[in-house]
Amino acid sequence: MIATKDAVHVRMYNVGFGDCFLVSFPSSPNPLKVLIDCGTIAAASMKMTDVVQAIIDEVTEDDGVARIDLVVCTHRHADHVSGFADDRWKSVEVREVWMPWTEDPQDQEARRIRETQSKLALGLDKAWQAKIASGLAAAGDPSIRDIAINALSNASAMETLHKGFAGKPKRKFLSAPKKGLKTVKSTALGDVVTYVLGPDKSEAVIRDMDPPAGKTYLQQLTTTGEPLSPFEPFGPEWTLESLQYEWDALAVPPADAAKLRSLAELADLGITVSLDKAVNGTSLVLVFELGDAVLLFPGDAQWGTWNAILENEAAKELISRASFLKVGHHGSHNATPKEFVTNVMGGACCSMMSTKAGKWESIPRKPLVDVLRARTKFARSDVVQKNPSKPFMLSSTNFTEAYVDV
Repeated sequence: MIATKDAVHVRMYNVGFGDCFLVSFPSSPNPLKVLIDCGTIAAASMKMTDVVQAIIDEVTEDDGVARIDLVVCTHRHADHVSGFADDRWKSVEVREVWMPWTEDPQDQEARRIRETQSKLALGLDKAWQAKIASGLAAAGDPSIRDIAINALSNASAMETLHKGFAGKPKRKFLSAPKKGLKTVKSTALGDVVTYVLGPDKSEAVIRDMDPPAGKTYLQQLTTTGEPLSPFEPFGPEWTLESLQYEWDALAVPPADAAKLRSLAELADLGITVSLDKAVNGTSLVLVFELGDAVLLFPGDAQWGTWNAILENEAAKELISRASFLKVGHHGSHNATPKEFVTNVMGGACCSMMSTKAGKWESIPRKPLVDVLRARTKFARSDVVQKNPSKPFMLSSTNFTEAYVDV
């Protein structure tokens, strides 16, 4: 990344279905470097090990030491943090690490939320393993298990974020105010002003962080974390085969049996998607401001957080001036409301979407892509721009780089 005195540089690595952004703010004597997330669950042109090495090479200074001023973990989904499991981070000097308040080990409510989400993720994963072992998983959608695995604890990566890196970085666990604006006091970012827009600690937002509380078979775990004997509300045990019983009228026709299996898969999907939304609800939403540059990084924040932001007049005015937008949740329907792009954002904004077409049919969502193309200067990680011009300085199979005037 070529540092200039009048622009903020943003590099979006093509990690596939994940997020990894390296931001450079002009400063003297060296630019300030911010790494926002580093993870994937479906790699693209670069393996995650290569991405980590590329970042370390990029932040290594003339004395041979790799330095990052700030590392941000927006939330603990694997597609945002898996890269931090790499041992090479031990030699990288970091000044500060920021995470959402839900990661605070001293906060009882945060601990309850993490444990609830982790227990459900474990139950989902083990239930799917049991289905695979019994031969029942072939009828299901494998992407259901992918979503569940994404929400597992990601222990090695989170250990790095909580206790790793060189330089004894200061950890901060951030939350947004219920009204007005809140800035982060930090010596790591010099003249850069940072606002925290999410998540806040209101009951409505916390409610969005709680996955389903019902006693479904996917949530039934023993004290050792093992699933109990799977009880599926629409499982094969409810389908009586003809000729096995004296009363053939009790037998379920094949077409109806298929419908029952479909209902079971929908139940799996509903619980899994609820868990995915719950973890996304913990996403840290940050705005970095330096001069005329206003950069919005919303993680994968979902409607609860977005609604709180759009009802906060000061926050709404701030993001209306955004000159850069990181598109949330890879362009899915449940993040980055289209109404925000059409009704709130100004017209002089560039936007970046880290995504991988084909992983899920509806991601990225075409109506959102269309409005981003119409309203912003738009780039996506899985499409190389031909002859990119300002604000996109470079576009390749490995990364896209933009600069935002200060």
